[in-house]
Amino acid sequence: LLGDAVLLLEEAQIGKLVFTGSCASIGGSAIGDLVVGKSAMNGEGFTRYVKDDFNIDHILNSEITVKADSNLTEEMTGFLKKVECAVQFSSKDVFTIGSIVSEERHVLEAIGARQMTAIEMELSAVYQAAEKTGIKATSLLWVSDLPLEKPLWEEIELEDKRAYNKGMNEAIRLSIEFAAWQKDN
Repeated sequence: LLGDAVLLLEEAQIGKLVFTGSCASIGGSAIGDLVVGKSAMNGEGFTRYVKDDFNIDHILNSEITVKADSNLTEEMTGFLKKVECAVQFSSKDVFTIGSIVSEERHVLEAIGARQMTAIEMELSAVYQAAEKTGIKATSLLWVSDLPLEKPLWEEIELEDKRAYNKGMNEAIRLSIEFAAWQKDN
């Protein structure tokens, strides 16, 4: 659905898009940290994850990756370096997964072995639709969980709740400030 929403934005003559959402980290980031998505590998599609013959390597070997707009992503990264940011941030290649339930250890480790250390469920559709419509897109995600250490379905500790909320608030604030800065520059 999010890809459809981006396709419809073409009618509004949107030139640039910052997708803001959450992601899981399987390496190098803590809960509440921010991630700028440089690219997103298309692992979409719930159905293939629940088939008896599912093998994550089939998806990973397809190498269907969509890149964010490199200039807008560089501008986002530069902006984050200049402004006061209350959390850590990094730029990463992201994997778009089709099923949270399929985030099993061997699947996550296989994804991480391909240097994709952030996982979420929409970004490849956003980037693909943006590319198709000529909209320049990047993303700013906050880390919601660490599935190899602290899975989403386990009770979250107070310290992690605070970090999550801080990251979410910063991602939203900084996305808005970046959009305003883009308009002025």
